Amino acid sequence: FGRRRSLFNLKLKKQTVYALFAISLIGFSAVILLSFSNASPIFVRTQKLLEAFFGWGKIFLPIALFLFGLLFTGARMKLARANVAVGFILAWLSLLGLTKAGIVGLEIFGNIADLLTGGGAILILLGGLVVGLVVLFNTPIDQIVTVITAIVAAVGQLTQKIFIALFVKKKEAATAWNKNGADRNRQITSS
Repeated sequence: FGRRRSLFNLKLKKQTVYALFAISLIGFSAVILLSFSNASPIFVRTQKLLEAFFGWGKIFLPIALFLFGLLFTGARMKLARANVAVGFILAWLSLLGLTKAGIVGLEIFGNIADLLTGGGAILILLGGLVVGLVVLFNTPIDQIVTVITAIVAAVGQLTQKIFIALFVKKKEAATAWNKNGADRNRQITSS
């Protein structure tokens, strides 16, 4: 009774295994991206499955798989760095949990909420989002806070302009219309 020999004695180099894994992830990413076309019944089923698991976050799954595939290629690109893939996944999963998107988002939020209550889960997931963005962009937190502050200020100014355009001008138009109506009523009664 000696050692049994396997039918396939594959001794692949470590780099070859990484390359095969990278090609598989990038290929899977491409197939998921193609499934958004709903061009065949398999793609339609794939989209329903992705919708169930990830909700709105399904649009970021091909990006996540592609980034991890690039990571395993060993390519010397900025996108192929570990911080990009890990930061993206952390930010994406945090957003899924915050919005309770799909089964994955519900489970992420639910498991954290079971430990720390709903408010604690929101705080942890917001922290995960910020950490994910810091890691993704490989920038200090003060720069991210500056950018977020600028975005919030711009959105506030835009909202203020829209509010003024919608309500103040309507009010001015209504006042002018009422004034003209009152003038017409005086002309009718004085005649």
